[in-house]
Amino acid sequence: MQRNSLKIIILAVSTITIVLLTIGITSFAYFTAKKYVEEAYIDEMKKISKLAGKHIKYFFDQQTTLAEFVSSNAPFVRATAAKDRGNLDPTLLNVFKKYNTYENVFLSTPETNPLVFADANGKAIGFRWGGTGFEDNIKAALEGKNYLSKVNKSPVTGEAVAVLTVPVKDGTKVVGILGFAISLSKMTEAVVSGITIGSDGYIAVTDADGVVVGHPDKSLILNLDLSKTDWGKKLMTLPSEEHMEYFFKKEKIATSYDIPEYRLRIASVVSKDELAAVVHQMLYRIIGFAIVFLIVSIFIIYRIVNVRLHPLQEARELFRSMSSGDLSSNLKIYHEDEIGDLSKDTNSFLESLRNSVRDIQKISQELATSAEELSSSSENFSNGAQSTAASTEEMSATVEEMSAGMENISGSIYNQYKNISEFQIKINELSQSVNQIGEEIQNTLNMAKSISLQAKKGEE
Repeated sequence: MQRNSLKIIILAVSTITIVLLTIGITSFAYFTAKKYVEEAYIDEMKKISKLAGKHIKYFFDQQTTLAEFVSSNAPFVRATAAKDRGNLDPTLLNVFKKYNTYENVFLSTPETNPLVFADANGKAIGFRWGGTGFEDNIKAALEGKNYLSKVNKSPVTGEAVAVLTVPVKDGTKVVGILGFAISLSKMTEAVVSGITIGSDGYIAVTDADGVVVGHPDKSLILNLDLSKTDWGKKLMTLPSEEHMEYFFKKEKIATSYDIPEYRLRIASVVSKDELAAVVHQMLYRIIGFAIVFLIVSIFIIYRIVNVRLHPLQEARELFRSMSSGDLSSNLKIYHEDEIGDLSKDTNSFLESLRNSVRDIQKISQELATSAEELSSSSENFSNGAQSTAASTEEMSATVEEMSAGMENISGSIYNQYKNISEFQIKINELSQSVNQIGEEIQNTLNMAKSISLQAKKGEE
């Protein structure tokens, strides 16, 4: 049978168990953490979308408040009614420079085809902007209402703008239309570009029709219509504050947040590669920790096994010395455990064995003495028997001579001779029995001496 080391077996089983447990725990931790990281990441994206939406809503609310404040200023109203550019242009220029988010700030006449008679940069003076895609602004202003248009190209510069118009009223009469042409490029820089998600995540803004009106990549503004792509249609129908996965150049995750007051939708977008990189980085850390834990655990188990099984090594050496006749050693008790109990029992067995050996030696010595005495008595008895046999033979020879010379003696003498012959035969048989007993006693004596010698050797 092949011999296996108990220490190696215990260490191998413990190592395999720890490896399996480590793999199981690591896998569980990885998949649990992966799910948690994805959920946490998506939740943060939703929060960022909501925050960006509120930021953009606040931006437009602020612009509306500013436009209403400017249009309600009495000197401004009088200058608008008088078309006094000398007072109007500096005011419009001050607003333009202070906020730096406009393509232009202008005043126009209150008619269906308004004429710009004052602006911040002088580029739109004398321009009539009726029929340029902002008819809803003109209609709302003539009705005395504020209105923020859809994003469209500026008829003056071709830049993507959202026009906020506020009527300038002298009492109840509309005397002019104040327009803030908000540059989506500048708004993107001020609002969208300032919000980042991870290393390559970003915020995008679309109008109600799915046209991109805000994006870090300005080349996509007004040039990407989500309603013309399958994933875009899905994104446009996605409920507010929900998320979806799609492919555009690479796998991405997007969350949405609606601003119904301004017919805008905010989308937080991040690539799945970045999320995977975060998860993989976490996996590498888990694996690194698992490897360190595995090495430390195996080392500790090896040390424990080596210390706890050391008494068994000493026990093995003790039994080897016992096999060669050495009964003088004892096992040292290291720990009060099962192995310690075994060592105590082994020491008790050794003590009992030593006592038994001493008893055997004593009995062997007594037996040897008795055997010697018996042998001496047997030799004396044998010598006497041999002498008796010799005398009997001489007597038989004499009787035979007497029988030969006295053939005529009566039958009684013949019977006496016959009895003496039979007695001779019995004496010879007795002599042989005595010799045989002597030999058996001698053999017994030799065996007793051998046992005595072996007992002495065991005691040494």
